[in-house]
Amino acid sequence: MNPRLQPFATILVCGASLACCGDNTMLSVATDAAVPNGSLPDARSTDPDASLPDASVAPSFLYWVNQGESVSRGHFDGSDPNELIKPVPNGFRIAVDPNTRTIFYDHSSGNIARADFDGSNPSDVVTNAATVFGIAIDASNRKLYWTEFAANRIMRADLDGSNVEVVIDSGFDSPSGLALDTANSTLYFITYNSTALYRVNLDGSGLATIVPNVGGQGVDVAVHPSAQKVFYTARDDVIWVAGLDGSNPQTFISGQTIAQALAIDVAGGKLYWAALGKIRRADLTDGSNIEDLVTTNGVSWGVSLMPAQ
Repeated sequence: MNPRLQPFATILVCGASLACCGDNTMLSVATDAAVPNGSLPDARSTDPDASLPDASVAPSFLYWVNQGESVSRGHFDGSDPNELIKPVPNGFRIAVDPNTRTIFYDHSSGNIARADFDGSNPSDVVTNAATVFGIAIDASNRKLYWTEFAANRIMRADLDGSNVEVVIDSGFDSPSGLALDTANSTLYFITYNSTALYRVNLDGSGLATIVPNVGGQGVDVAVHPSAQKVFYTARDDVIWVAGLDGSNPQTFISGQTIAQALAIDVAGGKLYWAALGKIRRADLTDGSNIEDLVTTNGVSWGVSLMPAQ
């Protein structure tokens, strides 16, 4: 089942580079992406006496994608929400590169675009992929990873879309969200159909099903290596947690409405997620102190955090 093809009214969701020709030749193509639609306001626009932040400090930002609509951002506490890029047709996912302060997001089912942190200068770095359903950035090694739902594979390229490689393309179907543990050279991903949580080495070896029979429809994964935890969602009312080897899977937070995208702020000790129409966060240690940060007025499958510098 491909959620991009399901009518919104039925499950609240429609239906996250590479060009693959008929002879399986893979190409990387750069094209214009969606157009930026504004930026966070200058503090002086509403208060002429307000002072601007220290220009030497790049602020932290929370980004999210309203499925099929737009890329937006606000601060980590949800303040100053602002739509940056619109339209983003059939867009699902977003990831950030903190080193260059750029964002990566999918659109049109098979393209991944890169833009500046304020949404300016968008251009496609991956095109014609087989239904992008997850994006992750390895900032240290300058690599972009993505899942291809329709081709049952996980791909990797340089951040400009060059040097495309297949990481793994067998042993699972309908890969969805993914997360990197670069310290341990591993990748975690969840499948949407026949939902299970997997781990594989970054070179594509050692595929293991670490949590079988998750149930639901797998959406996202977030890994916290120092705490030896991996979090995952399956479009139900629960955020799940397990050990890095899949041991002791259990409910971390319950009572959500279609929990989907995940992101971790280790320094701030917070877990962020998208529920239906909301971006929320809670304490990373035990899931307490749940806060509603943003009302999205849409279905958000992608959330990412840009740390301050």
